[in-house]
Amino acid sequence: MKVIAVYHNKGGVGKTTTVVNLGAAIRKNRKKVLIIDLDSQANAT
Repeated sequence: MKVIAVYHNKGGVGKTTTVVNLGAAIRKNRKKVLIIDLDSQANAT
């Protein structure tokens, strides 16, 4: 199992967009993906 974490203090730098697109690309390779959004806005969920 691999863990990839995306973190940055500043808001609006594209973290959620990056994570969702990365997850979709990994899923295309038939791998299981779990995205956990700990941001208070929770835009990925």
